[in-house]
Amino acid sequence: MEKSEHSKRTHEQELQRYANELARYHQKSVTAHTNTPTNEKDTPTPSIMQALPVFEPMPIPSQPPQTLPAFDPNSFPTQMTPPLPIMMEENPPMMTPTPLPIMMEENPPMMTPTPLPIMMEENPSVMTASTLPIGLPTTPQEDYQTFKLKNPKTGYLKVRAMTARRTYPVEDAMIEVSKTFESGKYVIGTLITGIGGVSEVIELPAPDKSLSESPGNTDLFTTIDVIVSREGYIEMYYKNLPVFDGITSIQTADLLPISAASDGMTSIEVIEREPTDL
Repeated sequence: MEKSEHSKRTHEQELQRYANELARYHQKSVTAHTNTPTNEKDTPTPSIMQALPVFEPMPIPSQPPQTLPAFDPNSFPTQMTPPLPIMMEENPPMMTPTPLPIMMEENPPMMTPTPLPIMMEENPSVMTASTLPIGLPTTPQEDYQTFKLKNPKTGYLKVRAMTARRTYPVEDAMIEVSKTFESGKYVIGTLITGIGGVSEVIELPAPDKSLSESPGNTDLFTTIDVIVSREGYIEMYYKNLPVFDGITSIQTADLLPISAASDGMTSIEVIEREPTDL
C-alpha cells in the first residue's frame, strides 16, 4: 500500500515538473516574439524548439497529499483469541465390544494326542539300575555307579600304617581305596598318612542298616580293597574289607622293611574273612 502511494506521488511530481518546463518555454517564446530585432543581422536563427507549436499546459487537479497513520505497535492485540473449548461429556458411556459367537460343532471328533518319543542321553550323568543295559559290557565307572545305587547309605574307613610289629607309625604312606568288578578295578580315592601314621577318613557306600532286621537278609555290609605302600617297605594289599552303615572302620597295616624280606618279596596280599558274628 505504501509503495503504491509513493509511486503515485512520484508520477504527479514528474507531471508538475513537465508542466513548469512548458510554461517557462512558452514565456521565453512570448518574450522573444515581442523583442524581435529590426535588422536582419540581429534576427536570431530560429531553433528547433522555437519551431515547435506552443501547447497550453493542462491544468492538473491538485489533491492534498495523503498521509499514512503512524505505526503503533500497541495497536496489535497482545493476546490471541482463546481457542474454543472442547466439549467433553462428564461420564461418556463405555462402549462394550460385542463378543463374536463361538462356532462349535455338535459332535466334534475326538483328537488323540500323539505320544512324543523318549529322548535318552548317550552318556547320562546319573544312572539308575533300571537304565543300565542288560547283557552289554560295562565299564568300572558304570559298575561303581550301580554299586552306589544299590548301597545308598554311607560307611567310613580310616587306615593306620605301622612298622616293627605295630610299634612305630609310618608317615607319608600312600593308601589306595578301590572296588573290583568284573569289568575291572575302580579307584574310589587315595589317602596319605600323617603324624602318628593315621590317614583321614574316607566315605564309602554301604547298605541300609535297617536291612539287618529282616531275617535271612545277607546284604548287611559292602567290601572294598585297600593297598598301603611306602618307599623302603613291602606293599600291603588288603582285600574284602567290610564297610557298615554309619560305622567308622579302622584298618591297621603292619609294614615290613624290604631289607627284612626274603626271596625279593615286594607285596603281601591279605584276604579278610567275612564277619560271622553279626
